[in-house]
Amino acid sequence: PVPGRQTWLEEGFRRTDELLAWAKANDMYLILDLHAAPGGQGNDINISDRDPAKPSLWDDPAQQEKMIALWRRLAER
Repeated sequence: PVPGRQTWLEEGFRRTDELLAWAKANDMYLILDLHAAPGGQGNDINISDRDPAKPSLWDDPAQQEKMIALWRRLAER
């Protein structure tokens, strides 16, 4: 992470591109689901990636901006 900037791991985008290519080659539709949103999206710690010591997606505008930026980046690809 770089303070004040949206940063990304290209490996995740590469994997998503490969998955999309595989689905297309096999005549399948693919629905992207952001199941690990920045900051965590749920309160059930058993199934959420949320750290209760930090603000969640729903409580932190910075996490919300990161999520919006991620969806935009995915849409651009």
